[in-house]
Amino acid sequence: MATIAEFDALDPVKLVDLDGGRWSVIFSPGGPADLDAEPVFAEYDLEGNGYDWSGAVEAVLTEGEPHLVERLRFDPEAGMVSISVGDDDLEALHAAAAALHQLLDDHTALAAALTAAARLELLD
Repeated sequence: MATIAEFDALDPVKLVDLDGGRWSVIFSPGGPADLDAEPVFAEYDLEGNGYDWSGAVEAVLTEGEPHLVERLRFDPEAGMVSISVGDDDLEALHAAAAALHQLLDDHTALAAALTAAARLELLD
């Protein structure tokens, strides 16, 4: 099981305590952490907003760890990725945060995730 401390290494993806055993991870696109990913999104006619990043993360998990997807709630906004769990399910949340962190660092993986997200109709 993932621990709260394990999320520290996933900066700029942040763990947020929503109280009552509910947790969320958030990331705000458009800053220095994802600036160099803009050309990857442009190849797909996407802006690289919260919806686009969420679709990419959901695609990674759908293809790699589908049993976790049903345990997560994707609630993106244009300016934010927000993925939460309704209980103390830090394992599923850590997998989502780690996937997002990897996509921020690996543009080849990001392109593959966006291709999968388009195929799975996870992009708006």
